[in-house]
Amino acid sequence: MLNLIDPATTDLLFTIASTLGLLGTAAITLWALPWTDQEIEATEAAADGLLRLSPRPARIRTSR
Repeated sequence: MLNLIDPATTDLLFTIASTLGLLGTAAITLWALPWTDQEIEATEAAADGLLRLSPRPARIRTSR
C-alpha cells in the first residue's frame, strides 16, 4: 500500500505543530500576566485576601 505521507514528513509536521502550539501558549501566558504596577498590586492584594480566608488548622485531641 502506498503511503501518501512518509514517516519523516509526518514527524516533521508533528514537530512543527507542537512547536507552534507551545510558542503560542507561551505568548498567551505572557500576554495574560499583570505588567503594570496597579495590576501587580491588585493581584497581590487578592492573594493576600485568599491567605486570610484559609481555615485554622484542626487540633488533634487524644482519646485518653
